Amino acid sequence: LVDAVWRLSRIAWRIDWLTPLSTDDSFTPETEALRAAAPYLDRIAGGRDIEAICDHVLNRSRAA
Repeated sequence: LVDAVWRLSRIAWRIDWLTPLSTDDSFTPETEALRAAAPYLDRIAGGRDIEAICDHVLNRSRAA
């Protein structure tokens, strides 16, 4: 996983990792894989449902 995220970070403009767990304010990456991949991620954000994911994508396109 870490190698794949590293390779992707070399060709992508941005990598946002969406997870339903990060909607909690006290969320911190606890798995070894996510902690190792975190330096290559631009943001870890909430993805609790399809609406949240769509909102994230649409807000990213407006910010560009």
